[in-house]
Amino acid sequence: LDERTRRAAAEEALHARSAQAASQVARDEGEIARLEPMLHDVERAVERMRTYVTTVSTEWAGQGR
Repeated sequence: LDERTRRAAAEEALHARSAQAASQVARDEGEIARLEPMLHDVERAVERMRTYVTTVSTEWAGQGR
C-alpha cells in the first residue's frame, strides 16, 4: 500500500475508535445518572445511622453502662 492509503486507513481506524469511545462515554454517563440518586440515598441513611448511634451511645453513657 502506498503512504496515502495507509494514512487514510489509519485515520479511518482512529475515527472508528473515537466514535466507539464517545458511545461508551454516553452509556457510562447514563449509568452514572441512574446510580447517583441511590448513592445520595445511602449517604443520607448513613448520616441518620451515625446520628442514631451517637444518640444511643450518649444515652447509655449517661446511664452508667
